[in-house]
Amino acid sequence: MNKHPLLSIPVALLLATSAFADFISGTVVDANGVPVAGLNIDAIRVSNGNNTTLTGDSTNAAGAFLTTIPAGVYDLIFYPPSTTMVPLVLRTVVVAGTTNLGTLHLQASWTIAGHVQTEAGAPLGQVDLVLTDLATGFEV
Repeated sequence: MNKHPLLSIPVALLLATSAFADFISGTVVDANGVPVAGLNIDAIRVSNGNNTTLTGDSTNAAGAFLTTIPAGVYDLIFYPPSTTMVPLVLRTVVVAGTTNLGTLHLQASWTIAGHVQTEAGAPLGQVDLVLTDLATGFEV
């Protein structure tokens, strides 16, 4: 017999809450099909533009992830652990229950080289470049 019936209520609520958790899952590979370990995932809620804190938001050695995320519509950004690959953006992903994103393929990065100068040809230092992916509208 339970002498403290109220103590069992929080446990029951915790179990009920975890039973209705929402997840995104999938696998991330590079352009050659090799799993990408240590990738970081960010989620931007489409309705308000806020970054949502994720639990377990990285890939394992096999490139797989299973990340807890509240139900909603998100832009998901997959940041590789090295600069040899370009981050991947998935727009307007609807999350409800477990959403399997399948196998995601990261593309190889590129190098931009050159110099910045005034109209008169004098060099300019400490210039910030902002590059935008025209397909997604996100900075890269």
